[in-house]
Amino acid sequence: MAKSSIDTLHMTRARFRELYNVTMETKISTDAIAESEVAEKVRDRILHGKTVSESDKRKAVVSVLEYANLLNEQVAIDAGFRPFGSMQGFKGRGQSLDRPTSRWVLIGMGLIHVKDKK
Repeated sequence: MAKSSIDTLHMTRARFRELYNVTMETKISTDAIAESEVAEKVRDRILHGKTVSESDKRKAVVSVLEYANLLNEQVAIDAGFRPFGSMQGFKGRGQSLDRPTSRWVLIGMGLIHVKDKK
C-alpha cells in the first residue's frame, strides 16, 4: 500500500521537506538545503533552456554529492539508517503493518486522503 501511494505521489522539493518534517519531527538542516539549492538552480536553468557554464555544472554535481552526504548523516541520526547506503536489515525484526493500519498511517502523514481506496 505504501509503495502504491508513493508511486502516485507528485513530489516537489517543498513537499519532500514538508514530509521529512512530518515523519522525522525535525527539519532538514539548513546546510543540506543550501547545498541542494545550488544544484536546483543549475538544474532549473538547464531545463528551461538557459546557458549554463561547465563550471556551474561541476559545482552543481559537487553540491548534490554534499547534499546526499549531509542528508545521509541526518537521516542516520533521525531514523537510524542511511538512505544512500545499504538498506539491508532496515526492517529488522519488526513486522509489516496490516493493510488497514498502513492506510491510516499514510492518511496521517498526508500521503493519501480518506477517499483514496488504494
